[in-house]
Amino acid sequence: MDNFTLTGALILVGGLLLSACSSDIEATRNLAVSGEDFSPQLAKNYRELALFEADQMYDWPDAWLFAGKALAAARGEAPAPEHIDDWQIPAHQFGALGAARADLVFAIDSGFAEQSPIQAALAQSSFDCWIEQLEEGWQLSHIKECRSAFEASLGSWHARQITSQEIPEKSLAPALEVHHFKAADSLEENCVATSQPASVLPVKNFRVQFSHDSAVLDGHANDILDASASAAQPAEIEIIYVEGHADRSGASQHNWALSMQRALAVWDQLIVRGIPPHKIWLGPRGEGMPETITRDGEKNADNRRVTILLELPLLGEVISAKPCANSPRIKGVTF
Repeated sequence: MDNFTLTGALILVGGLLLSACSSDIEATRNLAVSGEDFSPQLAKNYRELALFEADQMYDWPDAWLFAGKALAAARGEAPAPEHIDDWQIPAHQFGALGAARADLVFAIDSGFAEQSPIQAALAQSSFDCWIEQLEEGWQLSHIKECRSAFEASLGSWHARQITSQEIPEKSLAPALEVHHFKAADSLEENCVATSQPASVLPVKNFRVQFSHDSAVLDGHANDILDASASAAQPAEIEIIYVEGHADRSGASQHNWALSMQRALAVWDQLIVRGIPPHKIWLGPRGEGMPETITRDGEKNADNRRVTILLELPLLGEVISAKPCANSPRIKGVTF
């Protein structure tokens, strides 16, 4: 075969491949998907990735890959998460990616796709986005966004698997007094000179209400959760206390379990919104810390709540409290 014939054959093959690629991308562009099951959600997410790579990045091979997965998912199939060996990934990334893929596959095999199809689809498509962006290696913000979406989505499933009996002890917040002021051993016996500014430990407080005997979050709760998650994002916020409460309308043991379920519902949604699980301390308080005092057995909306407390960094210079005269005493404010 002479060079002219070989060149012509290569051009023909390339044209056929490009035509097939364009055909899949256009089919994906016109894809109409509906439903909240795993497959249609996966098709929707892969469609978004395919069109982003085609229309904004002009990355036809990856656009074709995601288009094929979108079409497969739209047919009711379940395309697997990408295999690491199929991509040119830096060697130092293999460990994290391998563990992440194994975790994702285990979750899907354990019912993630059936229990939380929207989050499961987002976890898988975000994993594929993460690995694709890592191979390209230059859009660092895209790598971070894809990885964060994957970890938040998969983290939401892990949170749901934790029952009140399985929560690690270190994640349970002790029922201790939280003081707004840093002072010496006894606040009652010490004061701070008026010329010295006391260092305040600010706390942001968010409150989520619940219906009677329910741990279901309503639409209004989403606005509060969005605001609290946004406020909790800065790196200097190291601890988020999530405290569940119940009124006195049920048995004490029932109310403790209900307060735990409410705290877990809020914990789950904070993780979905990108808060690392290790920052969150759970405090099931049952009926023991009411906001409004009531008789036993009485329903009360104020007490059916979860409080989200964000411990903020110190303001000003920390000073030691010491005895002094003619100065106002600093009282500890507790929750």
